Amino acid sequence: MQFNSLAYVVFLPCIYILYWYVDKEYRWVILLAASYYFYMSWDAKYVVFIAGTTLVTWIGGNLLWEHKSIIIRKCLLGLCLASCLGLLFYFKYFNFAVDILNDVFSSLAIPLHASTKKLIIPVGISFYTF
Repeated sequence: MQFNSLAYVVFLPCIYILYWYVDKEYRWVILLAASYYFYMSWDAKYVVFIAGTTLVTWIGGNLLWEHKSIIIRKCLLGLCLASCLGLLFYFKYFNFAVDILNDVFSSLAIPLHASTKKLIIPVGISFYTF
């Protein structure tokens, strides 16, 4: 579903009305479900990435809330950031980093033939990661 499609023109007002109709306590469920539906309308197989990011962030936030130790909280935050940003790096910058490494090693006359991968970047990965 694209922003300039008829489906989106119907989808957005329906979600808006449903959001205000539902009790405040459950509005987040409407927004989460609408976000997932919107994302899956492009290609449902990539929902695993946004679901994984959501799960890591949710679990990490709950663990940060529970622990009072600043050291544990910093470690948890670092772990959550590393997993979410690692996924982003893999899809957006892996091939770029491999090409740079190949160029650096070849300029030093060291044979390195690291191969790049044919990756399809999930739509909006930067948006929902950041």
